[in-house]
Amino acid sequence: MKFLNVGIVGAGNRAGGLARVLLAIKGVQITGVCDPNKERLNKLADDYNVSEKGRFSDFREMMKSSLFDSVVITSPDHTHYEIVMAAAKHKKHIFCEKPMALELDHCIEMQKAAAKNKVVFMMGFCLRYNNLYRKAKEIIASGEIGKIRLAHVVDSVERGSAYFFHSWHRLRKNSGGLLLQKATHSLDIINWMVDSKPVSVYALGGLDVFGGKESSAKSCADCSKKKTCPEFIDSKRYHSDYLSGKALAIEDKCVFANEIDIMDNETLMIKYENGAKASFVECHFTPDYKREFSFIGDKGRLDVLDFYTQNGIGTPYHEVTVSKRHSAETVKHYVQLGDGGHGGGDTAMMKEFIEVLSGKKKTLLADGMTGVISTAIAAAAEQSISSEK
Repeated sequence: MKFLNVGIVGAGNRAGGLARVLLAIKGVQITGVCDPNKERLNKLADDYNVSEKGRFSDFREMMKSSLFDSVVITSPDHTHYEIVMAAAKHKKHIFCEKPMALELDHCIEMQKAAAKNKVVFMMGFCLRYNNLYRKAKEIIASGEIGKIRLAHVVDSVERGSAYFFHSWHRLRKNSGGLLLQKATHSLDIINWMVDSKPVSVYALGGLDVFGGKESSAKSCADCSKKKTCPEFIDSKRYHSDYLSGKALAIEDKCVFANEIDIMDNETLMIKYENGAKASFVECHFTPDYKREFSFIGDKGRLDVLDFYTQNGIGTPYHEVTVSKRHSAETVKHYVQLGDGGHGGGDTAMMKEFIEVLSGKKKTLLADGMTGVISTAIAAAAEQSISSEK
């Protein structure tokens, strides 16, 4: 049997999750791992029986290797550009976690490099592969609500502090801000449903709850207020929503540190080439953990509710509701998500990547251009916020 050999760049929590998904696919082997942190590198490599010659601390050296033909990039956001460019140069097929890169110009270069070297370039927009959003897209594509004219989306992130403000994401130089790091998931879904290119963006935003005067060196573990602070986290036993309840180690820097320079909330207005208009709100200090989408067409309205928890309590549920404009008809679709991370999105996404590499499928649902477009919206929004125009 011929195997598809895959290398992984970045050996953090996300790498482990996608590695498990990849190895569940028949005919896939992980034959290379790269991370500058030796402990992380060897832990992931040991877990998946990667040989000593398949372990790299420098991605530039890794890309010269003939041990694999494709790479899965799960390294920090600010590293994506250089790694993708190196992979394309050495004709490695590429899966890159979102966001694509921190600069729009870099994203365009990455897309061109992949095309020039004729390599597959897939973006990690796993929500496109989640049954809930697939159902919504199916209904919209059928014409049931007509042509989309308006959209309204709210991305509520109850655990925004744990995921972003305790960690390296809190610095713009590392993450580019949360419109890029987090909101690109939802922005990409809007782009997919509206099925048009964005032409203008107006935005407002702020750092209204997190940040402050505390030292950048302060951490939860050594804080005198750890027994009373509502933002305290146990850095060694944090439970993620997308690793099947498994505890993981995360950073525990103080969320009120003076070094934080990203926003904790943003509001966007987006106009599309086909005339559709969308509003988008992202908040990282809400008690709710859910995504809400409303798409209004000339024949009806489609609402998507992707609910996880409220204050850590509640049973997740996921539904699509269709309401017709010229009748009292309303239909609810309760959607069963797939197994695995992001409601089965991770599993279906990686399966498609492998199917394209093996020739079983010709096109990707989330190609490199999806990364370019979502980054363009985030970049335009950041510019609008800073210029107040």
